[in-house]
Amino acid sequence: MLQTKNLYTNTYIYIKNINTRIITVITGPQKYTLKNDEIEFGKVERYVVIPKNHYCILENPILINKNEIVMNNNGMPKLQYGKRVILFHQEPFALYPGEKLIQEVTPMHYIKRNTILRLKVLMEYVDGDKLMKPGNEFYLSGPQLYVPKIELKFVEILKCITIKNAGAAHFKALNDVDDDGFGKSRIKGEEWMILGPNKFYPHRDILYLYTTTPIEIFRNNHFLFIQCTSNFEDMFGIARVAGDQWVVSSEDTLLYYKSNNETILETVNPKYLDIDQYLNVTIMEKNKDAEFSKPKLERIIGPCYYHWSIGSTVGPQEKMVLLKRYEAVKVIASKDIIDEDKVERKAGEKWLVKGPRLYMPPLYVKVVDKCETHVLSVDKGIYVKNCDTGLVKLVSNQCYMLKENEELWTKLISSKIDKKLSNLKRTTENVLEKLRRFETEEIDSMEANELLKTKKITNVTNMKQSNTETPQIPLPSIFTTNKSINGNGVDQKDRVTFGQRAIRENPTPGPPKTSSFGSTFNS
Repeated sequence: MLQTKNLYTNTYIYIKNINTRIITVITGPQKYTLKNDEIEFGKVERYVVIPKNHYCILENPILINKNEIVMNNNGMPKLQYGKRVILFHQEPFALYPGEKLIQEVTPMHYIKRNTILRLKVLMEYVDGDKLMKPGNEFYLSGPQLYVPKIELKFVEILKCITIKNAGAAHFKALNDVDDDGFGKSRIKGEEWMILGPNKFYPHRDILYLYTTTPIEIFRNNHFLFIQCTSNFEDMFGIARVAGDQWVVSSEDTLLYYKSNNETILETVNPKYLDIDQYLNVTIMEKNKDAEFSKPKLERIIGPCYYHWSIGSTVGPQEKMVLLKRYEAVKVIASKDIIDEDKVERKAGEKWLVKGPRLYMPPLYVKVVDKCETHVLSVDKGIYVKNCDTGLVKLVSNQCYMLKENEELWTKLISSKIDKKLSNLKRTTENVLEKLRRFETEEIDSMEANELLKTKKITNVTNMKQSNTETPQIPLPSIFTTNKSINGNGVDQKDRVTFGQRAIRENPTPGPPKTSSFGSTFNS
Protein backbone atom coordinates (compact mmCIF):
# COMPACT_ATOMS: atom_id res chain seq x y z
CA MET A 1 0.00 0.00 0.00
CA LEU A 2 1.30 3.40 -1.00
CA GLN A 3 1.99 5.88 1.80
CA THR A 4 0.51 9.38 1.64
CA LYS A 5 1.83 12.53 3.32
CA ASN A 6 -0.33 15.59 4.01
CA LEU A 7 1.78 18.78 3.83
CA TYR A 8 0.36 22.05 5.09
CA THR A 9 1.36 25.59 4.16
CA ASN A 10 4.97 26.52 5.01
CA THR A 11 5.95 22.93 5.62
CA TYR A 12 8.26 20.60 3.76
CA ILE A 13 9.63 17.05 3.83
CA TYR A 14 12.65 15.22 2.39
CA ILE A 15 11.90 12.26 0.06
CA LYS A 16 14.74 9.88 -0.88
CA ASN A 17 14.87 7.74 -4.01
CA ILE A 18 16.15 4.32 -3.09
CA ASN A 19 17.57 3.62 -6.54
CA THR A 20 19.27 6.94 -7.36
CA ARG A 21 19.98 7.99 -3.75
CA ILE A 22 18.73 11.47 -4.63
CA ILE A 23 16.93 13.44 -1.95
CA THR A 24 14.13 15.75 -3.06
CA VAL A 25 12.43 18.56 -1.13
CA ILE A 26 8.63 18.34 -1.22
CA THR A 27 6.85 21.53 -0.02
CA GLY A 28 3.24 22.11 0.91
CA PRO A 29 0.43 22.71 0.78
CA GLN A 30 -0.26 19.39 -0.93
CA LYS A 31 -1.04 15.69 -0.42
CA TYR A 32 1.95 13.69 -1.57
CA THR A 33 1.89 9.95 -2.21
CA LEU A 34 5.20 8.15 -1.99
CA LYS A 35 6.22 6.02 -4.97
CA ASN A 36 7.45 2.46 -4.74
CA ASP A 37 11.12 3.49 -4.87
CA GLU A 38 10.73 6.47 -2.50
CA ILE A 39 10.93 6.62 1.21
CA GLU A 40 10.42 9.39 3.75
CA PHE A 41 13.76 10.86 4.76
CA GLY A 42 12.99 12.68 7.94
CA LYS A 43 9.86 14.17 9.34
CA VAL A 44 7.78 17.10 8.19
CA GLU A 45 9.53 20.41 8.96
CA ARG A 46 8.31 23.99 9.03
CA TYR A 47 9.75 26.76 6.88
CA VAL A 48 12.38 29.04 8.31
CA VAL A 49 10.60 32.32 9.04
CA ILE A 50 12.77 35.38 9.75
CA PRO A 51 10.80 38.39 11.04
CA LYS A 52 12.10 41.97 10.81
CA ASN A 53 15.13 42.83 12.95
CA HIS A 54 15.93 39.14 13.24
CA TYR A 55 18.62 36.95 11.72
CA CYS A 56 19.89 33.40 11.56
CA ILE A 57 23.15 31.72 10.56
CA LEU A 58 23.11 29.07 7.86
CA GLU A 59 25.98 26.62 7.25
CA ASN A 60 26.69 24.88 3.92
CA PRO A 61 24.31 27.06 1.89
CA ILE A 62 23.35 26.11 -1.69
CA LEU A 63 25.08 27.85 -4.59
CA ILE A 64 22.92 30.39 -6.38
CA ASN A 65 23.93 31.99 -9.66
CA LYS A 66 21.78 34.70 -11.19
CA ASN A 67 18.92 33.84 -8.87
CA GLU A 68 18.99 30.23 -10.02
CA ILE A 69 20.04 27.21 -7.99
CA VAL A 70 23.14 25.50 -9.36
CA MET A 71 22.65 21.71 -9.62
CA ASN A 72 25.37 19.07 -9.51
CA ASN A 73 25.74 16.03 -11.77
CA ASN A 74 23.34 14.03 -9.66
CA GLY A 75 20.59 16.59 -10.07
CA MET A 76 20.83 17.84 -6.50
CA PRO A 77 21.53 21.49 -5.41
CA LYS A 78 25.24 22.18 -5.16
CA LEU A 79 26.32 23.02 -1.61
CA GLN A 80 29.07 25.40 -0.41
CA TYR A 81 30.55 23.22 2.28
CA GLY A 82 32.17 25.01 5.24
CA LYS A 83 30.68 28.38 4.39
CA ARG A 84 28.41 30.26 6.70
CA VAL A 85 26.01 33.05 5.83
CA ILE A 86 23.75 35.29 7.84
CA LEU A 87 20.18 35.51 6.61
CA PHE A 88 17.96 38.44 7.44
CA HIS A 89 14.28 39.17 6.98
CA GLN A 90 12.89 37.55 3.80
CA GLU A 91 10.15 35.24 2.58
CA PRO A 92 9.85 31.94 4.48
CA PHE A 93 12.03 29.23 2.94
CA ALA A 94 12.85 25.57 3.29
CA LEU A 95 16.29 24.17 3.92
CA TYR A 96 17.80 22.05 1.17
CA PRO A 97 19.44 18.73 2.00
CA GLY A 98 22.86 19.40 3.53
CA GLU A 99 22.05 22.95 4.71
CA LYS A 100 22.30 23.37 8.45
CA LEU A 101 20.91 26.12 10.67
CA ILE A 102 23.66 26.56 13.26
CA GLN A 103 21.94 29.54 14.91
CA GLU A 104 18.23 29.73 15.15
CA VAL A 105 16.32 32.87 14.31
CA THR A 106 17.53 35.45 16.83
CA PRO A 107 16.57 39.08 17.44
CA MET A 108 19.20 41.66 16.55
CA HIS A 109 20.90 43.38 19.45
CA TYR A 110 19.73 46.92 20.11
CA ILE A 111 22.47 48.84 21.87
CA LYS A 112 20.88 51.24 24.33
CA ARG A 113 22.23 54.59 25.40
CA ASN A 114 25.23 54.40 27.76
CA THR A 115 25.82 50.76 26.84
CA ILE A 116 28.31 49.08 24.52
CA LEU A 117 28.42 45.83 22.60
CA ARG A 118 31.59 43.77 22.90
CA LEU A 119 32.50 41.97 19.65
CA LYS A 120 35.26 39.52 18.78
CA VAL A 121 36.77 39.04 15.32
CA LEU A 122 36.54 35.43 14.08
CA MET A 123 37.86 35.82 10.53
CA GLU A 124 40.13 38.33 8.90
CA TYR A 125 38.32 41.02 6.97
CA VAL A 126 38.69 44.66 5.99
CA ASP A 127 36.50 47.25 7.69
CA GLY A 128 36.87 50.43 5.66
CA ASP A 129 40.58 51.19 5.67
CA LYS A 130 41.33 49.01 8.67
CA LEU A 131 42.33 45.34 8.57
CA MET A 132 40.62 43.35 11.29
CA LYS A 133 42.51 40.26 12.43
CA PRO A 134 41.14 37.19 14.23
CA GLY A 135 41.18 37.55 18.01
CA ASN A 136 40.80 41.30 18.03
CA GLU A 137 38.01 42.79 20.06
CA PHE A 138 36.22 46.08 19.67
CA TYR A 139 33.13 47.79 20.95
CA LEU A 140 30.07 49.45 19.50
CA SER A 141 28.35 52.16 21.51
CA GLY A 142 24.66 52.95 21.47
CA PRO A 143 22.06 53.90 20.78
CA GLN A 144 21.97 51.88 17.55
CA LEU A 145 20.82 48.55 16.11
CA TYR A 146 23.66 46.09 15.65
CA VAL A 147 23.64 44.32 12.29
CA PRO A 148 25.65 41.13 12.79
CA LYS A 149 28.45 40.00 10.49
CA ILE A 150 29.63 36.48 9.89
CA GLU A 151 33.22 37.59 10.69
CA LEU A 152 32.24 38.82 14.15
CA LYS A 153 31.06 37.15 17.29
CA PHE A 154 28.84 38.78 19.86
CA VAL A 155 30.40 38.52 23.32
CA GLU A 156 28.43 40.65 25.77
CA ILE A 157 26.67 43.94 26.44
CA LEU A 158 28.34 46.25 28.94
CA LYS A 159 27.21 49.42 30.69
CA CYS A 160 29.48 52.45 30.39
CA ILE A 161 31.11 54.26 33.30
CA THR A 162 29.56 57.73 33.62
CA ILE A 163 31.98 60.45 34.71
CA LYS A 164 30.13 63.34 36.32
CA ASN A 165 30.78 67.01 35.68
CA ALA A 166 33.03 67.58 38.70
CA GLY A 167 34.88 64.30 38.60
CA ALA A 168 37.73 62.43 36.95
CA ALA A 169 38.06 58.69 36.35
CA HIS A 170 41.45 56.98 36.49
CA PHE A 171 42.35 53.97 34.34
CA LYS A 172 45.26 51.59 33.80
CA ALA A 173 46.22 49.65 30.68
CA LEU A 174 46.61 45.90 31.31
CA ASN A 175 47.99 45.36 27.79
CA ASP A 176 48.90 47.48 24.81
CA VAL A 177 45.74 49.17 23.57
CA ASP A 178 45.35 50.71 20.13
CA ASP A 179 42.29 52.72 21.09
CA ASP A 180 41.35 53.60 24.64
CA GLY A 181 37.90 54.74 23.58
CA PHE A 182 39.06 58.30 22.92
CA GLY A 183 41.26 57.66 19.91
CA LYS A 184 44.56 57.29 21.78
CA SER A 185 46.87 54.32 22.06
CA ARG A 186 48.11 53.14 25.45
CA ILE A 187 51.02 50.96 26.45
CA LYS A 188 50.97 48.27 29.10
CA GLY A 189 51.07 49.70 32.65
CA GLU A 190 50.21 53.24 31.58
CA GLU A 191 47.80 55.19 33.76
CA TRP A 192 45.69 58.11 32.62
CA MET A 193 42.73 60.21 33.61
CA ILE A 194 39.48 61.11 31.84
CA LEU A 195 37.72 64.31 32.89
CA GLY A 196 33.97 64.69 33.16
CA PRO A 197 31.38 65.15 31.99
CA ASN A 198 32.11 62.09 29.90
CA LYS A 199 31.54 58.39 29.67
CA PHE A 200 33.91 55.46 29.33
CA TYR A 201 33.13 52.08 27.86
CA PRO A 202 34.79 49.12 29.57
CA HIS A 203 37.60 47.33 27.80
CA ARG A 204 39.12 43.96 28.56
CA ASP A 205 42.63 45.49 28.49
CA ILE A 206 41.72 48.59 30.48
CA LEU A 207 41.20 48.54 34.23
CA TYR A 208 39.02 51.14 35.90
CA LEU A 209 40.73 52.32 39.10
CA TYR A 210 38.69 55.01 40.84
CA THR A 211 37.02 58.41 40.49
CA THR A 212 38.39 61.54 42.17
CA THR A 213 37.05 65.00 42.89
CA PRO A 214 38.97 68.13 41.88
CA ILE A 215 41.00 70.53 44.00
CA GLU A 216 39.18 73.85 44.17
CA ILE A 217 41.79 76.49 43.46
CA PHE A 218 39.46 79.44 42.95
CA ARG A 219 37.56 79.09 46.22
CA ASN A 220 40.66 78.51 48.34
CA ASN A 221 42.58 81.18 46.42
CA HIS A 222 45.85 79.29 46.40
CA PHE A 223 48.17 77.73 43.84
CA LEU A 224 49.93 74.40 43.58
CA PHE A 225 53.55 73.38 43.11
CA ILE A 226 53.45 70.11 41.14
CA GLN A 227 56.15 67.63 40.15
CA CYS A 228 55.89 64.91 37.50
CA THR A 229 56.74 61.37 38.67
CA SER A 230 56.43 59.63 35.28
CA ASN A 231 55.91 60.63 31.67
CA PHE A 232 52.30 61.53 30.93
CA GLU A 233 49.99 64.14 29.45
CA ASP A 234 48.36 66.42 32.00
CA MET A 235 44.81 67.70 32.03
CA PHE A 236 45.81 70.63 29.81
CA GLY A 237 47.15 68.31 27.11
CA ILE A 238 50.79 69.21 27.85
CA ALA A 239 53.33 66.38 27.69
CA ARG A 240 55.22 66.13 30.98
CA VAL A 241 58.52 64.36 31.57
CA ALA A 242 59.50 62.74 34.85
CA GLY A 243 61.06 65.39 37.08
CA ASP A 244 59.29 68.38 35.54
CA GLN A 245 57.92 70.97 37.95
CA TRP A 246 55.27 73.59 37.26
CA VAL A 247 52.72 75.84 38.94
CA VAL A 248 48.93 75.68 38.60
CA SER A 249 46.89 78.71 39.69
CA SER A 250 43.35 80.01 39.30
CA GLU A 251 44.48 81.72 36.09
CA ASP A 252 44.99 78.28 34.54
CA THR A 253 41.93 76.48 35.89
CA LEU A 254 39.40 76.80 38.68
CA LEU A 255 39.29 73.04 39.32
CA TYR A 256 42.42 70.91 39.16
CA TYR A 257 42.38 67.12 38.85
CA LYS A 258 45.46 65.33 40.13
CA SER A 259 46.56 62.14 38.40
CA ASN A 260 48.71 59.27 39.63
CA ASN A 261 51.64 60.53 37.56
CA GLU A 262 52.13 63.76 39.52
CA THR A 263 52.75 64.84 43.09
CA ILE A 264 51.72 68.09 44.77
CA LEU A 265 54.86 69.42 46.40
CA GLU A 266 53.29 72.40 48.15
CA THR A 267 50.08 74.37 48.37
CA VAL A 268 50.83 78.08 48.73
CA ASN A 269 48.60 81.08 49.24
CA PRO A 270 49.41 83.91 46.84
CA LYS A 271 50.76 87.27 47.95
CA TYR A 272 48.31 90.15 47.72
CA LEU A 273 49.79 93.49 46.74
CA ASP A 274 47.91 96.67 47.60
CA ILE A 275 47.69 99.62 45.26
CA ASP A 276 50.87 101.19 46.68
CA GLN A 277 52.88 97.97 47.09
CA TYR A 278 55.29 96.09 44.87
CA LEU A 279 57.84 93.31 45.06
CA ASN A 280 60.81 92.10 43.02
CA VAL A 281 61.02 88.53 41.75
CA THR A 282 64.09 86.76 40.40
CA ILE A 283 62.92 84.30 37.75
CA MET A 284 65.12 81.49 36.51
CA GLU A 285 64.71 81.27 32.75
CA LYS A 286 64.96 77.97 30.90
CA ASN A 287 66.95 77.32 27.79
CA LYS A 288 66.07 75.05 24.86
CA ASP A 289 67.11 71.97 26.85
CA ALA A 290 64.57 72.89 29.59
CA GLU A 291 67.41 73.68 32.00
CA PHE A 292 67.60 76.72 34.26
CA SER A 293 70.18 79.14 32.92
CA LYS A 294 70.08 82.92 33.43
CA PRO A 295 68.17 84.67 36.24
CA LYS A 296 65.89 87.55 35.30
CA LEU A 297 64.62 90.26 37.64
CA GLU A 298 60.99 91.31 37.29
CA ARG A 299 58.68 93.59 39.27
CA ILE A 300 55.09 92.94 40.24
CA ILE A 301 53.00 96.03 41.00
CA GLY A 302 49.69 95.95 42.88
CA PRO A 303 46.84 95.76 43.26
CA CYS A 304 46.89 92.07 42.38
CA TYR A 305 47.36 88.51 43.64
CA TYR A 306 50.74 87.16 42.68
CA HIS A 307 51.99 83.59 42.44
CA TRP A 308 55.56 82.72 41.61
CA SER A 309 56.95 79.91 39.51
CA ILE A 310 59.33 77.09 40.30
CA GLY A 311 62.93 78.24 40.78
CA SER A 312 62.03 81.89 41.34
CA THR A 313 63.07 83.95 44.37
CA VAL A 314 60.50 86.36 45.79
CA GLY A 315 61.65 89.49 47.54
CA PRO A 316 59.83 91.21 50.42
CA GLN A 317 56.75 93.33 49.87
CA GLU A 318 57.68 97.00 49.75
CA LYS A 319 55.61 100.17 49.78
CA MET A 320 56.02 103.12 47.50
CA VAL A 321 57.53 106.16 49.19
CA LEU A 322 55.15 109.10 49.66
CA LEU A 323 57.21 112.29 49.46
CA LYS A 324 55.87 115.62 50.62
CA ARG A 325 56.89 119.00 49.25
CA TYR A 326 59.99 119.40 51.41
CA GLU A 327 61.01 115.72 51.44
CA ALA A 328 63.30 113.61 49.28
CA VAL A 329 64.87 110.16 49.17
CA LYS A 330 68.49 109.32 48.55
CA VAL A 331 68.85 106.36 46.17
CA ILE A 332 71.77 104.40 44.76
CA ALA A 333 72.04 102.37 41.56
CA SER A 334 73.33 98.80 41.76
CA LYS A 335 73.68 98.54 37.98
CA ASP A 336 74.08 100.83 35.00
CA ILE A 337 70.55 101.99 34.18
CA ILE A 338 68.50 104.78 32.67
CA ASP A 339 66.17 106.20 35.32
CA GLU A 340 62.60 107.40 34.90
CA ASP A 341 63.87 110.87 33.90
CA LYS A 342 65.86 109.34 31.00
CA VAL A 343 69.15 110.06 32.78
CA GLU A 344 71.96 107.54 32.57
CA ARG A 345 73.09 106.34 35.97
CA LYS A 346 76.24 104.38 36.68
CA ALA A 347 76.52 101.56 39.18
CA GLY A 348 77.14 103.01 42.66
CA GLU A 349 75.90 106.50 41.71
CA LYS A 350 73.72 108.32 44.24
CA TRP A 351 71.11 110.98 43.59
CA LEU A 352 68.13 112.65 45.20
CA VAL A 353 64.48 112.19 44.21
CA LYS A 354 62.43 115.13 45.49
CA GLY A 355 58.73 115.42 46.25
CA PRO A 356 55.89 115.92 46.12
CA ARG A 357 55.26 112.53 44.47
CA LEU A 358 54.60 108.85 45.07
CA TYR A 359 57.96 107.27 44.29
CA MET A 360 58.66 103.67 43.37
CA PRO A 361 62.36 103.01 42.75
CA PRO A 362 63.02 101.30 39.43
CA LEU A 363 64.74 97.96 39.11
CA TYR A 364 68.35 97.86 40.33
CA VAL A 365 67.79 101.04 42.39
CA LYS A 366 67.78 100.98 46.20
CA VAL A 367 66.51 103.61 48.64
CA VAL A 368 69.32 104.54 51.01
CA ASP A 369 67.70 107.17 53.22
CA LYS A 370 64.79 109.56 53.42
CA CYS A 371 65.72 113.24 53.70
CA GLU A 372 63.72 116.12 55.16
CA THR A 373 64.24 119.86 54.92
CA HIS A 374 65.88 121.28 58.08
CA VAL A 375 64.19 124.55 59.14
CA LEU A 376 66.94 126.54 60.92
CA SER A 377 66.46 129.83 62.82
CA VAL A 378 69.12 132.35 63.81
CA ASP A 379 70.08 130.54 66.96
CA LYS A 380 69.90 127.04 65.43
CA GLY A 381 72.26 125.30 63.08
CA ILE A 382 73.56 121.97 61.85
CA TYR A 383 76.96 120.64 60.88
CA VAL A 384 77.03 119.20 57.35
CA LYS A 385 79.85 117.00 56.09
CA ASN A 386 80.67 116.56 52.41
CA CYS A 387 81.34 112.84 51.93
CA ASP A 388 83.39 113.46 48.79
CA THR A 389 85.82 116.08 50.20
CA GLY A 390 85.46 115.50 53.93
CA LEU A 391 84.85 119.22 54.61
CA VAL A 392 82.43 120.20 57.37
CA LYS A 393 80.37 123.39 57.24
CA LEU A 394 77.91 125.10 59.56
CA VAL A 395 74.45 125.82 58.16
CA SER A 396 71.96 128.08 59.99
CA ASN A 397 69.22 130.68 59.50
CA GLN A 398 67.73 128.93 56.43
CA CYS A 399 65.80 125.91 55.16
CA TYR A 400 68.34 123.33 54.11
CA MET A 401 68.10 119.84 52.61
CA LEU A 402 71.11 117.54 52.53
CA LYS A 403 72.48 116.73 49.09
CA GLU A 404 73.17 113.21 47.85
CA ASN A 405 76.87 113.50 48.87
CA GLU A 406 76.26 115.08 52.29
CA GLU A 407 75.42 113.86 55.74
CA LEU A 408 74.88 115.31 59.21
CA TRP A 409 78.02 115.59 61.27
CA THR A 410 78.06 115.34 65.07
CA LYS A 411 80.45 117.60 66.99
CA LEU A 412 82.10 116.00 70.01
CA ILE A 413 82.10 118.06 73.22
CA SER A 414 83.43 117.44 76.71
CA SER A 415 81.24 116.12 79.49
CA LYS A 416 81.57 119.39 81.44
CA ILE A 417 80.19 121.48 78.61
CA ASP A 418 77.46 118.94 78.02
CA LYS A 419 76.41 119.14 81.67
CA LYS A 420 76.20 122.93 81.59
CA LEU A 421 74.12 122.87 78.43
CA SER A 422 71.77 120.36 80.01
CA ASN A 423 71.31 122.54 83.13
CA LEU A 424 70.67 125.59 80.95
CA LYS A 425 68.04 123.66 79.00
CA ARG A 426 66.23 122.58 82.17
CA THR A 427 66.31 126.16 83.57
CA THR A 428 64.88 127.55 80.36
CA GLU A 429 62.10 124.98 80.37
CA ASN A 430 61.15 125.91 83.96
CA VAL A 431 61.03 129.62 83.14
CA LEU A 432 58.84 128.99 80.08
CA GLU A 433 56.44 126.95 82.18
CA LYS A 434 56.15 129.79 84.72
CA LEU A 435 55.52 132.24 81.90
CA ARG A 436 52.79 130.05 80.57
CA ARG A 437 51.12 129.99 83.95
CA PHE A 438 51.45 133.76 84.25
CA GLU A 439 49.84 134.22 80.86
CA THR A 440 46.91 131.95 81.79
CA GLU A 441 46.63 133.83 85.11
CA GLU A 442 47.48 130.78 87.17
CA ILE A 443 49.91 132.96 89.17
CA ASP A 444 49.70 136.69 90.03
CA SER A 445 52.17 139.48 89.33
CA MET A 446 53.74 139.21 92.80
CA GLU A 447 54.68 135.60 92.16
CA ALA A 448 56.04 136.59 88.77
CA ASN A 449 58.23 139.26 90.42
CA GLU A 450 59.52 136.64 92.86
CA LEU A 451 60.26 134.43 89.85
CA LEU A 452 62.37 137.19 88.31
CA LYS A 453 64.33 137.68 91.56
CA THR A 454 64.98 133.99 92.21
CA LYS A 455 66.01 133.24 88.64
CA LYS A 456 68.22 136.42 88.42
CA ILE A 457 67.08 137.38 84.94
CA THR A 458 69.19 140.26 83.64
CA ASN A 459 68.84 142.78 80.83
CA VAL A 460 65.32 143.77 81.85
CA THR A 461 63.88 147.02 80.57
CA ASN A 462 61.70 148.96 83.00
CA MET A 463 58.13 149.40 81.87
CA LYS A 464 55.79 152.04 83.29
CA GLN A 465 52.16 151.25 83.54
CA SER A 466 49.76 153.38 85.61
CA ASN A 467 52.68 155.18 87.32
CA THR A 468 53.95 151.86 88.61
CA GLU A 469 57.31 150.43 87.65
CA THR A 470 56.97 146.82 86.64
CA PRO A 471 59.94 144.88 85.47
CA GLN A 472 59.47 143.59 81.91
CA ILE A 473 59.69 139.84 81.48
CA PRO A 474 62.53 138.90 79.22
CA LEU A 475 61.39 136.78 76.26
CA PRO A 476 63.29 134.09 74.45
CA SER A 477 63.75 134.36 70.75
CA ILE A 478 60.71 132.20 70.05
CA PHE A 479 58.38 135.06 71.01
CA THR A 480 57.81 138.24 68.99
CA THR A 481 56.74 141.82 69.83
CA ASN A 482 54.49 143.71 67.46
CA LYS A 483 54.36 147.52 67.91
CA SER A 484 52.39 150.12 66.03
CA ILE A 485 53.31 153.83 66.42
CA ASN A 486 51.21 156.71 65.20
CA GLY A 487 52.51 159.65 63.24
CA ASN A 488 53.38 161.62 66.40
CA GLY A 489 55.51 158.81 67.69
CA VAL A 490 52.82 157.75 70.20
CA ASP A 491 52.44 154.09 70.93
CA GLN A 492 48.98 152.88 69.83
CA LYS A 493 49.28 149.28 70.88
CA ASP A 494 51.93 147.15 72.52
CA ARG A 495 51.38 143.39 71.99
CA VAL A 496 53.63 140.67 73.30
CA THR A 497 52.63 137.32 71.74
CA PHE A 498 52.97 134.07 73.67
CA GLY A 499 51.84 131.36 71.27
CA GLN A 500 48.22 132.30 70.48
CA ARG A 501 47.59 134.52 73.52
CA ALA A 502 48.71 138.18 74.06
CA ILE A 503 49.11 140.66 76.96
CA ARG A 504 47.93 144.07 75.90
CA GLU A 505 49.20 147.28 77.57
CA ASN A 506 47.03 150.37 77.78
CA PRO A 507 48.38 153.01 75.38
CA THR A 508 49.93 155.99 77.15
CA PRO A 509 51.29 159.16 75.63
CA GLY A 510 55.01 159.48 75.49
CA PRO A 511 57.90 157.98 73.62
CA PRO A 512 57.45 154.54 72.18
CA LYS A 513 58.20 151.60 74.40
CA THR A 514 60.93 149.10 73.58
CA SER A 515 61.49 145.44 74.31
CA SER A 516 64.80 143.84 74.80
CA PHE A 517 65.44 140.42 73.19
CA GLY A 518 68.40 138.13 73.33
CA SER A 519 68.26 138.17 77.17
CA THR A 520 70.73 136.09 79.09
CA PHE A 521 69.50 133.41 81.48
CA ASN A 522 71.72 132.73 84.50
CA SER A 523 71.10 129.70 86.59
